[in-house]
Amino acid sequence: MQAKSVMGGVLLAVGWLSAGCGGAELDVTEPSNLATREDALPACGGKTFFYDYYKDAALTQYSGSGWCNCGDTTMWLTGRMTQYKEVLSESYCAAAPTPTH
Repeated sequence: MQAKSVMGGVLLAVGWLSAGCGGAELDVTEPSNLATREDALPACGGKTFFYDYYKDAALTQYSGSGWCNCGDTTMWLTGRMTQYKEVLSESYCAAAPTPTH
């Protein structure tokens, strides 16, 4: 009797696995929606900087600000990053001194 119960459970599990989860298949040929996509922020690259971003090439419609401080691994951002930026400050960070014993 117990073997019959175990076999019934196994058959039920196999049926669920073969049926799939029931969700729609993902169409990998469809491009991602850039308006809602969130990419990772860029690395600081050993620089300290402060940029203001604008919606237009004339730099009249403010969009956001981005900055890095020495020692940061990724950029900080408020608002939106765009292709139009004003560089308010930018310099390379000094290399960390080599420890001596």
